[in-house]
Amino acid sequence: MISNGRKKKAKLALETKLGKVPVFMVTNGGGSPFLNKQASGDQSAVMFLFPSDAKRMLKTVLKAPNGASSGAKVLPSNLGRALKLAMMPPSASGLSDPGTGRDLSMSWQFMPNGAEKRSAQAAMLKSRKAPRVPEVPGYTASGLYYKKHGRELQPIFLSKKDADAAIAKLEPGQGAKLEVVDLLDELQTLVVRLELKDPEAEVLVSKLELVPPSESVDFKTGLKAAGPRRAAKIFQPNHNAGR
Repeated sequence: MISNGRKKKAKLALETKLGKVPVFMVTNGGGSPFLNKQASGDQSAVMFLFPSDAKRMLKTVLKAPNGASSGAKVLPSNLGRALKLAMMPPSASGLSDPGTGRDLSMSWQFMPNGAEKRSAQAAMLKSRKAPRVPEVPGYTASGLYYKKHGRELQPIFLSKKDADAAIAKLEPGQGAKLEVVDLLDELQTLVVRLELKDPEAEVLVSKLELVPPSESVDFKTGLKAAGPRRAAKIFQPNHNAGR
């Protein structure tokens, strides 16, 4: 096992890398995310890696009764905060099922991007892998590395389009092969392994380079240019202004 000092350093390095990946939420004027109703009746606050998905939800919220007066907007957060929320167990929502009286729960969830899931499925079928498509796919490629501060880093792309563009820039004959990974499973496992002081997890963190979708970086930059924004926050669900 690694020492407590090395564990702390590796966790900080991972948080820094996760913090560079934008995540978006649709919130009311107070910065509280809107809730979605699941098939079970339970509630979820959704988080997006692609701004186009967040903007689509924003349009739906604004069209709902009282939506225009809710102060609804897209607020940026980052993958570090979002991953911690997604790993939290469901909490009490403060609501109950009107039919059964069952107390309803609230959880934080990443909303899949439909186009990315289809791209990941096509890539997995092409490589003859069983198409159990991740809800949030990531993409790696053998032979594709970044040099940073004299160290080789293994990128994980969150957009297949960006991964394809990087592979296309490689010299002929390098034979980089695209591989689909379950991004959330990979990251959650890494967090757990660091807590267990796994030395291999420390190495994986040092080599990890997360590449956010280029469109999300551009959108976040645009939000910053538009003026100061309040960060999305954890909230009491029964105080939420809409669904």
